[in-house]
Parts: sequence; structure tokens; C-alpha cells
Amino acid sequence: MKKLIKILFKLIIILMVIAIGIGSTLLYSGYKVYKQAIEEKPIEKAVSEVMNREDYVPYEQLSDYFCDAVVAIEDHRFWFRDGIDYIAIGRAFVVNIISGSISEGGSTITQQLAKNLYFNNSVDFKRKIAEIFFVDELEKRYSKEEILSLYVNIIYYGDGYYGINDAANGYYAKQPSELDLYESAMIAGLPQSPSIYQLSTGLEKAKQRQLQVLDAMVLYDFITLQQKEDALAIHE
Repeated sequence: MKKLIKILFKLIIILMVIAIGIGSTLLYSGYKVYKQAIEEKPIEKAVSEVMNREDYVPYEQLSDYFCDAVVAIEDHRFWFRDGIDYIAIGRAFVVNIISGSISEGGSTITQQLAKNLYFNNSVDFKRKIAEIFFVDELEKRYSKEEILSLYVNIIYYGDGYYGINDAANGYYAKQPSELDLYESAMIAGLPQSPSIYQLSTGLEKAKQRQLQVLDAMVLYDFITLQQKEDALAIHE
């Protein structure tokens, strides 16, 4: 029995050494990706390019319902912690190591902003590590309100609409500040998979996604159950 325990202990030590080695290699590789990206385009420049667009909508001009809907469905701890959700990242890391690929993201809104500012839709471990360095810089330089507004102004909502200004005007002929709860929940659900949920071809699936958004808003106390039911009833 003692011999077996010694063997298991040695095996655990070996696995820990291997894990540390792999982790260190990935961390260094991710840092190199980050450094190369900001040398080509500093964060201030990447952000200013978005903020200086004619159709950019600052946080103060966004519907409260829409902001709450995005946070509820995308990253419900957004306002209360730093940019990396270590619980979600830890869970995703285990799943991805087991699967041998990036099958689960665990991304926060700030991570997704970094991805959209600097990367395409391809995924790998080095890029996911690089996002962590971007998140640290973004959250040092910009407020949560600025990060959220940057995110919703840069993502794709389907049907050719990039950014919340295009999506609000294109889908509902409204300014982003005018979106009601129903419309906000609908648009907030689209970025997960725009080609599937876009309203021109995927309306029924978009409505199912909208219910998920509303349920998340209720779950995380952004709205009451009565508000959800009223929103759905008005648009029946």
C-alpha cells in the first residue's frame, strides 16, 4: 500500500510539472501574440478608431434595457469584477484541455471586445491567453461603461448590421436609446450566432434566444418576471 501511495505521489508531481511547463509555454506564447498586436496597433489607436466612427453610440445614449440585456446574457458578473472571469475561464480551460480544442470560451465582455478589436474568429490557446493581457490593459485605461459601449458598437448583429446603431435602426427603425425591453432582448441575443438568429431568416430561433435573454435578466434581477411577461404581451 505504501509503495502504491509513493507511486501515485510521484505521478501527481510529474503531472504538476508537466502542467506548469505547458502553462508557462502557453503564457509566453500568448504574451508574444499580445505584444506583436499592440506594436502594430496600440490599444489607444484601436479604441479611438471605434469611438471616432460617425455611427458610434456612447454609453449615455444606449437604452438601459439593452445594456442590461447584454450584460445578463453575455457576462452577468461584468459590473462586479475585473475583466477576467476566472471561474468561467477555469471551467473552460478544463473542458478545452480534455477536448484538445477551444470548445468552450468562458469569455467576458472585455475579452470579447479585445477579440473583436484585434483578432478574427479563428480560435486557439495562444490567442485566448493573449486576450488576458488585452483585458488587463483595457480595464486599466477605460471605464466599464466605455468598455460596454465599445463592445456593442463593434459586434455583428446579423443582416449586415455592424454595431448597435445599425442594428437598432435596421431592425426597428429606432435610435439605440429608444429600444424597449422586448427589442433590447431581441437584439442582445443576436451576436451569439448572427447567421442563425438574424431576423430576416431566423426569426423563430431569434425569439427562442430572446426568451433566454429575458430569463437571464429575471434571474440576475435586472427586471421582474412581470416586466418580462408585459414585454412579451405588448408585442404579441
